[in-house]
Amino acid sequence: MIFSYRFFSDGELVKRWQDGDGRAGDEVVRRYWPEVVRIARFAYHVQEHLAEDVAQETFLRLQRSLHSYVARGPLTGYVRMIAVHVCLDLRREGAFRGTDREDPIDNGLHEVPDPGQDPATALALSSQLRECLERLTQRAREVLLLKTLHGASYRDISRRFGIPEGTVGRIISEARQSLAECMGGDAKKAPALSA
Repeated sequence: MIFSYRFFSDGELVKRWQDGDGRAGDEVVRRYWPEVVRIARFAYHVQEHLAEDVAQETFLRLQRSLHSYVARGPLTGYVRMIAVHVCLDLRREGAFRGTDREDPIDNGLHEVPDPGQDPATALALSSQLRECLERLTQRAREVLLLKTLHGASYRDISRRFGIPEGTVGRIISEARQSLAECMGGDAKKAPALSA
């Protein structure tokens, strides 16, 4: 019997993959490979060949953790979190030297303007937001982006940085306040970074 895995839910694919069905794993990779490459390319300014390496390492880590994976949310959030961890690990190891940008501050927000705004206003606001993000400390910026763009939980961020969950909340709150002040006191100008 030949059937397509394209119609299976993520949960069904993961269950089949956990049971040893490699074709289900291939479908997970097919679904999420482009997104992982985009995260590496646009959120961390990784050159294309390194973005492919990030994707490969992301799915190797996913496969290694499959036996303990329990769906607590959409698979996409789990895959994104692994991809972010891979990017952060590689950056710490110096693997991103010589990339398009040394500091991966620019997280791609400027490429997703609010459809309700005219393009000139959206571009100006996104440029301002990018500049305001650059003013945050590296840790505050990474914590905020992990939470708001990648949907990481306080617990995951806490484990990643080795800090208490309450500290994660304080960092996020202070970073949002700093961004609001930098944006002219209007937190609504940075909707992608609001609670």
